[in-house]
Amino acid sequence: MAKTIVTDQQEGQRISQLLSSDKRFKGQTDNLYYQALKLISDNIRAFYARYASSKGLTADVVRERVTHWDLDQFMHAIDLLMNGDQSSADLKKRLKLTKYQAAGGDHADAVAALIGATIAVTTEKVHKTSRQHLANDYVSEQKYQQAIASKHLTWTLPRTQNAQITPAIGHAVDGSDWSDRLWVRSDDMVADIQKVVRDSLSGGLDQDQLEKLHILALQVWYQRAFKQLVRLKCGWSTALFELNRHD
Repeated sequence: MAKTIVTDQQEGQRISQLLSSDKRFKGQTDNLYYQALKLISDNIRAFYARYASSKGLTADVVRERVTHWDLDQFMHAIDLLMNGDQSSADLKKRLKLTKYQAAGGDHADAVAALIGATIAVTTEKVHKTSRQHLANDYVSEQKYQQAIASKHLTWTLPRTQNAQITPAIGHAVDGSDWSDRLWVRSDDMVADIQKVVRDSLSGGLDQDQLEKLHILALQVWYQRAFKQLVRLKCGWSTALFELNRHD
């Protein structure tokens, strides 16, 4: 399609819009991850306070059967995060597995189940937030192109209005081309953090070790979460490129 050169000012304004959009998106997802990690941390501290003696939390206590207190903590964490929201099929499957894990094991299994459920619910929230962000970016891109087209007669607007959008764009907006990857990486995150916590609990831990555990879990969490968001944004950038070249 024929195009008039976009001015530096127009290009700068568009870049600023995209940067602002990404900043808002990062703030939203950072807050979701922060709230989830805080919930995990608070529950591990509560678990320690419940079962530790003056000498700390022993390995024998960790291997004791799950109690009603453990299950109450688990269900309360889920209810707090869900806040009445409906669950997708992906989330329902993972919550079912974590409930079995919590009910049928020892204290360590209950803690691991709580971690798995918390990350799963957070992934669901990130998924919804991401879809909205991508849809907003798509609408913003169309408005930008319409504004440019109205100012330059030689600019031909891509045929995206009142027509089917390309599969690349549609799949990016509705999440069908990245949802599976998001959940797989979420499961990897669960496995990594559960391993860190289980390894720490298996030999028992004192107050100092408890604090080190929180720091280590935080590092694993944010490393995984950052990689997820970078890959998601890269996929959306490809879809926007498809929009720009579509005619």
